[in-house]
Order: sequence, then C-alpha cells, then structure tokens
Amino acid sequence: MRRPGLLRKLPGPRREIVLRCRMAEKLLERIREEGVRVAQAGRGEEYALRLIVRDKDAQKVRMLAEKYSVRIVSERAVGPDLRALAGRALPFAAGFAAVLFLFVHAVGFIWRIDVRCPEGGEPEWVQAAIAEAGVRIGDAFPQEDPLARELESLCPGYAHISVRRDGIVLLVEAYRETDAPEVYDVQAARDLVAKYDAVVEEVKVLAGRAAVQPGDVVKKGQALILGEEQATDETTRGVRALGEATGLVWAWAEAQAPCAQEKAQPTGNERMRASVKLLEWEWPIRRAEDFALQEVRTERIDIGGVFLPLHIERQILQETELKSESIPLEGLVAALEAKTMAEAMAKLPQNAQIIDKWTDYSMMEGEWLAFRLCLQARLPIAAARDEPDMQ
Repeated sequence: MRRPGLLRKLPGPRREIVLRCRMAEKLLERIREEGVRVAQAGRGEEYALRLIVRDKDAQKVRMLAEKYSVRIVSERAVGPDLRALAGRALPFAAGFAAVLFLFVHAVGFIWRIDVRCPEGGEPEWVQAAIAEAGVRIGDAFPQEDPLARELESLCPGYAHISVRRDGIVLLVEAYRETDAPEVYDVQAARDLVAKYDAVVEEVKVLAGRAAVQPGDVVKKGQALILGEEQATDETTRGVRALGEATGLVWAWAEAQAPCAQEKAQPTGNERMRASVKLLEWEWPIRRAEDFALQEVRTERIDIGGVFLPLHIERQILQETELKSESIPLEGLVAALEAKTMAEAMAKLPQNAQIIDKWTDYSMMEGEWLAFRLCLQARLPIAAARDEPDMQ
C-alpha cells in the first residue's frame, strides 16, 4: 500500500552503526556507492567511523563490513519512527476533526429548554406557551425578543418574560404580575393594636394618634395607635391609623442534667459457652451461666465447608459493673445552653431579632446542674385588628 505524500517525506526508523577501520573515508565512499543513504557520518577515537543510516540500509552496511573484514563495534536504533507515529495519528486527527465539526454544527440548535419562575408561578404554563409558539428541542435558536413578546401575549398572568441563549440551552425566565398596593382610605377608620405582649420601644405615627409611649407594657390586642384625629377644638373624626411600633419581648427556657453518669466497665471475669449449629439444629458443647451484668461477644467458626452449613458458635461473656463518672462541667454547660437556646428561640415569633442573652446555672446537691437562659428580642408589634395574626 502506498503511503500518502506527507508520510513519505517523514523519516523512518534509523540505526547508528560504529565501525573500526583505518581507511574510513574509502569505506564511507564504498558504502555510498552501494546506494546506502548516510544521514550522518563522523570520526571517533581509535579509527572509529560512526554512521547513521536508514533501518533498511543497515543490512547493506553489515554485508560490506563483512566483505572488507571491518569490525562492527556497536549498533543501536536511534530516533522515533515518525512515519509510524504519523500513521497512527492521522486517524485520530480525522476523528477529532469530525467530532469538532459535529459539535460546532450541533451548538446552533436547542438541546434543552429551561423554564424558571423566580417570583413564583407555574412553569408548566410557560412550557405550554413555548410549545404553542412552535419552539421545540432540536430546532435552531429563535430570535430572543420576538419570542419573549409572543410568550407574554400567551401568558397573561406574567408581567415580564425574558428569553436568552445559554450555550445549548434556551433559558426562559417568567415574572408574575404583582398586586397593586393598597390605596389608603382615610374614611376606613381603624386602630393599630399590639400583636404580642411586649414593652414598647418606639412608636411612629403616620395617621391617627399614639395611645402608648416608649417604656409602656402592653398586652396582645391593646391599642397602640388610635384611628382618630382632631377635627376641631371639640370634635374628632375617625381615620385609618397608619404607623409602626416596635417592642421588646423575652423568652425563657430551663433544663437540668445529672453531673455524673454510670458506665459499664469490665471486671475482668469471663466465661465462654459454645454450641454446634446446623441450620435450625443446635447442640451445646460447653455451657456457662450469665453474669448479672455482662457484655456478650459472639464468634463463628465454620467447619462444614461450602456445601454443609455446619459451624461452631462461641459466646464470650464478660462481666461488667456500673461505675459513676463525672461529666466535665464545660461540656455539660455547653450541651444545656444549646438545648435551652433552641427551646427559647422556638417561643419567639419568626420575625424577632435577638439583641441580648442571659444565662445562669447552679449545682443542686452536687448531683444535678440546673441551667437557665433568657433571650431579649426586638420585633414589630403593630397590626390591625382584622389581620389574620390577630384572629
């Protein structure tokens, strides 16, 4: 099989042959007359002639050396076979080029459609609108803005839809319409009351009249901002109270734990019992009584091989006794603090901001540790009487 032109120009495998002779120039001339292509020739020490020839010409050099009684000092292969390497690399390069062509061709089409609703909504509705618009996986990427406007017309519940290309993915983000803010109606008289038992920290009145001041203790349902304003020197009129009020609330939790714990420790006494077992059949070969407190370790020794499930089961009984060990105070305090912290936080409303914490613990007869924790938090406490939290 003929090699391609590129491969024919690349050098094949070569060999280095070192000859010892006194008339090196004449020998080199005779070698070239025989058609041997000498890639490199040089003189070495002690009448040495160093030649680098093609692998297929090495046999001619050996024959001439034998003919003229010239001794070959050494012979070895030198340099890689670039033709063989290129022959193996060409199929790989062709395959890589084909894959690269397919990849470049494929990235121009939709491989996945990703629909996101960052502010809530039903992605299925948007996906149905995309299908109705005629966009499917495997199609070429459409123009982004025209598709976005078409999807907005097909999805009336969404205020804005964006379309963009992300690699091989068509990314669609849909944002729902938001309700218009409530219009203030001065004629709809109402009071703002406390949502929680708290100590008033601050009151800001936008409409109406403050019924409390900072430092007052209020109960849930107590009026904070009255829905009334002075109409004249002698009369008032009802208004829709507006404003904010923040208050301080507290949450307590307590927990107790023993200062010592009992642990089973071995006494050093051991007994062993054993039995031979075959399926459901058991034959005791050594008996032993149980200790009052013990740990049991079981060992199995197979004696029946693969086809006969016969084995010996041994039980080592280790006698134990309970001994009391003190628990480090630092670890016990940390465990009780974590427990009471979780309980106290569970008693606070979700929007409460913790601003301070107090802890205290005491020993009870040297055997129990009592731990107490108190959290102070700040939170908004004003709400209308008809809000769900006030029902």
